[in-house]
Amino acid sequence: MDETQAYNIAKQILKTDQIVKAPLGRNNWVFLTADRVISMPRDSSKTHYAVRVAIINFLQENGIPTTPVLDYSTSGGIEYVVTARVPGCNVDLRNLTLEDQLNIHRASAEVLGKMHTLRVKKFGKIDSTLVGSNDSWKDFVIDYFEEGMRRLYLTPGLNDLLSKRIRTAFDGGLSICERVTEPVFLHGDFHIGNLLFDNLRVAAVIDLDIPKSGDVAWDTAHYSHTFNLNQGEGLSAFREVYDHSSIRDEDFYAMIIWTMKIGSQGIYRPEDHTSVGQSALWYIRGF
Repeated sequence: MDETQAYNIAKQILKTDQIVKAPLGRNNWVFLTADRVISMPRDSSKTHYAVRVAIINFLQENGIPTTPVLDYSTSGGIEYVVTARVPGCNVDLRNLTLEDQLNIHRASAEVLGKMHTLRVKKFGKIDSTLVGSNDSWKDFVIDYFEEGMRRLYLTPGLNDLLSKRIRTAFDGGLSICERVTEPVFLHGDFHIGNLLFDNLRVAAVIDLDIPKSGDVAWDTAHYSHTFNLNQGEGLSAFREVYDHSSIRDEDFYAMIIWTMKIGSQGIYRPEDHTSVGQSALWYIRGF
């Protein structure tokens, strides 16, 4: 579906011409009104919203701020979801004072801690019934890692540079997963860009398409490795509020997460693969 088709469907569903396209998402068309947001898949064979809707409702029921679902249906065979546009916006740490940056990290830690009190059934990738894909966290991590390695293999330059070292590091750290016996709800892609803030407080947790259940260090690893500005002070502020995973565990999961990211970037953005591959070596330190 192209942008014009998506725009016309959005106007029809929202019953207004006062809409603008949001500069978001490789996989979704997103349009905004003053009080609503509508999302539609760019490729309906690859993107579906049942999980997102289920997780939004689950978080709301448990007091986690997010964007309430107003409508979830299809139009002409095209799936769409309409959510409320809540007060709040993404933040750019570069535009904040150091103290405000630290308050952003504390607020992020607070909402993550609340999410990690939630439990679902089984481990791994969560479906729309709030059940994980695997019987153990270790099984999920192995499956996820192997998929990342398959993607890495498709880009010979990256594969030659990284695969042997990553495989050795993975084998050396896999026992970390065996300690995880309780399926804690995980955002799956937790970082500042997937939070909306209002007055330095989290107004909504967004981007809920890939939730998981397992080790809390998966989420803290993602957060810890997705910002660079004043990172030491920022992580200290984060850990003042939420400190329930070891740095070694986080580094192990960061390596796995970034193996998947690097492999995907090698496929979709091959022009970046050299710099991406070199920076990836940082994630296997200590293993």
